[in-house]
Amino acid sequence: MRTVEYGRTSLGKGKATMRYYLTVDTYVCGAGCELESYGVLVSGEDGETAAVRCITPSAERIEELLAVLLRGRVTPVSLKDVIEDWVSGLCDILI
Repeated sequence: MRTVEYGRTSLGKGKATMRYYLTVDTYVCGAGCELESYGVLVSGEDGETAAVRCITPSAERIEELLAVLLRGRVTPVSLKDVIEDWVSGLCDILI
């Protein structure tokens, strides 16, 4: 798995900064081609981290999700719930 930092946001004055990362997993198919699957990782200054890998094969969709996470200041604690809502289409209000 590789990670690429997508962005950072502060939770408020004097509060923690969250870092958001794109995760990339590469798989080799039987025919020798490579497929990529994208996920996200959120990390706080206190060392708390959460990741959900292999959410989508679409780079465009994962960028949409990362923008929602950054804009919503999602923390590692709530990451999985927000992703579940996003996958099921309930996060349209955040976009």
